[in-house]
Amino acid sequence: MDENSKLIIKGLVRCGCGVQFAIRNDAILDIGGNVWINACSDILCNKYIKIGDDVEISWNVEIKDSDYHDVVRSGYEMSKPIDIGKHVWIGSRANILKGVKIGEGAIVASGAVVNKDVPERCLVAGVPAKVVRQNVEWGLKYP
Repeated sequence: MDENSKLIIKGLVRCGCGVQFAIRNDAILDIGGNVWINACSDILCNKYIKIGDDVEISWNVEIKDSDYHDVVRSGYEMSKPIDIGKHVWIGSRANILKGVKIGEGAIVASGAVVNKDVPERCLVAGVPAKVVRQNVEWGLKYP
């Protein structure tokens, strides 16, 4: 954690081996309750990342709200907040990129690269991730 950064944990959070949090200057990582972050996942917070309640994050997932390199062009923003809603399941090796909002109850398939918002209760897959199924439901592994 860097200077003036905040890690907010609102309940039980389970982390597997090798999970890494990097919270930069003045950034906020806000994690809800009953969250599972599996082995070797990285959460890189340069500005603001919110993870809702009852979220399951599989192994080798990368969540980052910044490109960490400044690109010189008009309108470019290096960092944008990420908002992961309640009861979201993120599959192994998925990448969640800056500026994304993932709706409640959504599922992100293994290996997906999410660079746009995900609607509630939708399954997204692919590179870049696209909606492949709507009105999905999934059960919690760890109540």
